[in-house]
Parts: sequence; C-alpha cells; structure tokens
Amino acid sequence: MMRQVAITAVGAQMGGARRHLTGFVPALAALPGWRFEIFCAPEAVSWVDVVPGNVQLTPVASPALGSLGRVWWDQVVLGQLLAQRQPDLLVSLLNFGPARCTVPQINFQRNPLYYCDYYLGNIGVAERTLASLRRWLCMLAMRSSARVVTPSAGMWQMIKRYVPILTDELSVVLPHAVDAPAHTVPGNIVDLPAGAPRPWLLYPSHAAPHKGFELLLRTARQLREAGTRFTLFLTIEEQDWPAGVRAIRAQIANWNLQNCVQVLGRLSQAEMIAFYPQVDLVVFPSLCESFGFPILEAMACGRPVVAAGTVVNREVGGAGASYYAAEDALDAANAIRAVLQDADAAARAQRHFHSFDWGWARYVRDFGTVLQEVIK
Repeated sequence: MMRQVAITAVGAQMGGARRHLTGFVPALAALPGWRFEIFCAPEAVSWVDVVPGNVQLTPVASPALGSLGRVWWDQVVLGQLLAQRQPDLLVSLLNFGPARCTVPQINFQRNPLYYCDYYLGNIGVAERTLASLRRWLCMLAMRSSARVVTPSAGMWQMIKRYVPILTDELSVVLPHAVDAPAHTVPGNIVDLPAGAPRPWLLYPSHAAPHKGFELLLRTARQLREAGTRFTLFLTIEEQDWPAGVRAIRAQIANWNLQNCVQVLGRLSQAEMIAFYPQVDLVVFPSLCESFGFPILEAMACGRPVVAAGTVVNREVGGAGASYYAAEDALDAANAIRAVLQDADAAARAQRHFHSFDWGWARYVRDFGTVLQEVIK
C-alpha cells in the first residue's frame, strides 16, 4: 500500500535549507513505497533539477519566518491542507510545525540560534525576546511530534538545555548528506584578485552575528603581525547582514588588512565546489551550528580544515579537522600555522570524509526507517 506523506518546507529560502531541499527531493526516488507532497516556496520549485515520480512539489505563499503569517500557516493553513489531503504522516522540515497535529508528525530541528548560548548572549533584548518566542513555537511542535530529528547529537543537547521536558526517546540524529563532487568543475569560474599571496585561506559562509567574523579578523591580524603571508577569502555580501558586513569591512580597513583579507561576495554552490580545491586551507570559526556543511564539503574536496572547537564542529569534523579554543584568536592563528606545515593534513581530512557514508542514498534510507518506525 502506498503511504502518503505531507512535508512542509515553506521556510527553505537560502543556505543550508536550500542545499538540503535540492538534494533531498531527488533522493526520495529511493522510497517508491511512499508518496510525498512537499509544500514549498514558489521559487523553490526551480531549484530542484529532478523531481521523481513519487514526489509532488506544491508551491505556496512563503510566509516570513517568525511572523504572524508563518504562525498562521503552521497552525491554521497547514491543518486545513492536512484535512483535505488526509496523509498518513506530516514531516515538518524546518523547525516549526503544528502545535496540535491530526496525523503523526516528525519534526526536524535544524536552526541552532534558538538554543545557542553564544548567540543569545550577544544579541539585544528585542532579538532575544523574538528568539524566545520562536523557541516556544518550536517546543510546541516538538511536543506534538512522534520524533524530533536533528543533524547532530550536539544540536539535540543544545535543545535539551532549553527544553528539558523533551525525552531522549523522541530524538533521532540524522547527519546531513554531503556528496563528494561527482566531477571536476572548471577552477576559473571564480573571479580572484590578481597577485593574492599564498597560502589561500577560505571561510565559506554568509555573514551573520554567530559566524565568528570578529574572531577571524583578530586571527588574521595575529597572523599578519607574526609575519605570516596569506590571503583570507570571505564569501559575504552586504544584503545578508548590512550592518555587520559594513562593520567587517571597516575593521579590515582599520587594521590595515586589505592586502590579506579579500571579500569575494556570495558564491553559488557550483562556484564554491570549484573554489575549494584551489585553496590551501578552509577555516570555520562559526560558534553556533547545527551541523556545519562547509567542514565536510572542504574535506570531500581534499582541503584541510581548522575550526572553532565547539561540540558540533568537533562532532562533524572528527579527527579530520584541527581545532582551537573557540574565542581565542592567538590559538586560532597557531592552529592555522600548524596545519599549513602539516603534510598529512589534507589526507587526514579526506580519510575522515570517507570513513562514513555521507551520501544522499544513506540519508534517505535512514529517513525511510524513521518514517516506518512512526507509522508501524
């Protein structure tokens, strides 16, 4: 008997959420006994190259995350759609979902900001209040769910600190899928400044308060003052975080880092995959992640990684990366220098990537197991 699953993914707009959706949809072809209807933003339909026969993408008006419109969608409109479709199961793919659900619900928690001590301790009162409201909405959805899926065990522990009422029996850790590049992408598609000194360091991230840019610039200053030649590339764009990006650019100028820190602007996923093999090291100073795609993407491309020593970063990077005390710029600079001198660093990164099946086939197979457990 064909099982019917409704999936709400209306909040998938950019970054990891978009990356997940574009890989997830084609991979669902591996579950032929299930039929999926995915409610998504209208623009998301064009992101997916292959939509298998057991998947229907249903574009819906995309309410702003955290707004009254999003609450109305989750608590009212989605309920009406479920009453019409009568699915066997609902999967809420992006944090929020119905507080009362008429069918079994699987809730995916993938946004760490509502549970991250560093982030919550470094934002204003208004932003912290909004984060608390969003966390409360997430809690209502989780309490009405048969399973709560996180991409890392560290993410689940972050949730439990803020929502201790949840039991560990609800938890399923389903690591994100990160496929190794299937082919070589031409390396000249990224427009690089002429004469940028080696080694090249890359931080592949959009700009946000929790991404560790202040620490990274202090690290660059430490490296320069110690006489280390390098170029650090940033893939940030002002529209992502206008005030923050302006502050980053101002700090680069104030500390006279223009010759060693280059802002490339946002890169597409294809451009990023092409750029990884060209750099000498990927640095990942983010202090608040649920998973950390760039760590594994870099390793898949054979690039060594130096990351902030957070619980989640260590869980994902394992023995394949090097770590520093998360808010210590001197320790970060020392770690970068050590890895640049380590002839085995790149091979160690690749060994870690190949020590586990990160592919979409594994991901969807495990997802199917969760579906079966809930409906059995």
